[in-house]
Amino acid sequence: MFTNRRFDLFLVCVSALLLWSILLGCAPATPPPLPTLPPVPTLPPAPTFPPVPTIPPVATPAPTDTTAPPTAPTVASTISPTTAASPTVAATAPVPSSIGSAPTLMLANQVKGGFVSQFGWASNNQSLTVWTQDALTQYSVPDLKPTAVVSPTFAAQIFALSPDGTKVLGLAQDQSIHVWNTADGKSVATLQGAGIPEGAAFTPDSSMVGLGSADKIEITLYDANTGKSVKTLSGFQTAAPVYSAVFAPDNKTMAWVSRGTVQFQDIDSGKLGQKLQFEDFVGAAQFTSDSKSFVTIDVATINNQANGVVQVWNVADGKMTQQLANAPDFFNGLSVSPVGTYLATATDNKVMTWNWQSGGNATSANAPWQISSVSFSPDGKWLATGDQDGNIVLWQVQ
Repeated sequence: MFTNRRFDLFLVCVSALLLWSILLGCAPATPPPLPTLPPVPTLPPAPTFPPVPTIPPVATPAPTDTTAPPTAPTVASTISPTTAASPTVAATAPVPSSIGSAPTLMLANQVKGGFVSQFGWASNNQSLTVWTQDALTQYSVPDLKPTAVVSPTFAAQIFALSPDGTKVLGLAQDQSIHVWNTADGKSVATLQGAGIPEGAAFTPDSSMVGLGSADKIEITLYDANTGKSVKTLSGFQTAAPVYSAVFAPDNKTMAWVSRGTVQFQDIDSGKLGQKLQFEDFVGAAQFTSDSKSFVTIDVATINNQANGVVQVWNVADGKMTQQLANAPDFFNGLSVSPVGTYLATATDNKVMTWNWQSGGNATSANAPWQISSVSFSPDGKWLATGDQDGNIVLWQVQ
């Protein structure tokens, strides 16, 4: 019994070995390991190149404008002996318009001379007298060099400068009314029986001076060389004050100027002529060179707006013949040339010339500051302007 068990155990062991052998024989063979590749070599860094320089663009030359007018040279400021130096802006050359019926203005010279109350021109056109608050200065033309400077200490107050620049009318320290010589300050004449005037003006030829009464509407004419009374004009009626009297170049007609009214009067007969009515103040007025027309700068309503206007009137019938300009800015300063048919006026810092007969405007030019005074020379070849900053500019009329 025991012998058989051993045999069985033997068979079991043999069978197990055979089965294990079979299993080992059927298992897949283990593949050989993959070969190890050599490492990829590291490339050296790329070289760094310097940046490419930026090439500046080639400058294109500006085209030459053959049609543009040459630029007027800037004239250096000359300081008057009586005025401290201050920065001066040069006047600019004019820009002619397409209407060639009035002269153009070309900058000739410029000085710093003080605020101008009035200009006076010598009859030979070679000297310009300027009345400022501090002095009466004579300048040579066209270089504007001061040739004489007189401090008006001889007068307590000056009322007017003669158009030829040789005389001033004023109040002496003793309250008498005198005419003085501008060159040396010496008295030329004492106006007989004259009181302190409400206003005063010389005739265009500087031979007579008219004084307005302070208590009645009348103008008394005096001989500027002798001081004798020549004539008293009256009859003008107005509720507003009389602001000025304007004399015609032929010394035959005078114009009364009040706030909104102008009336002409014959000097010899005293007969009143045509009356002109205005909406408001008449800023300035002057007869034309032929004494037949009268120019005013005043205010008129245009398109429901108050505008500054320059108007020309016929003295004989009182009709307006030209309205030369209107502008939102009021005009200030007026001068009618003693020769020809042109005039000059200003608005702000712009001076303009006009042909008062045809109505043509030829030129405008810019002054350094707001213009307060304009004045033509006797031959009409020069125009002087004064502005609010004390600049005196001389323009050549062409």
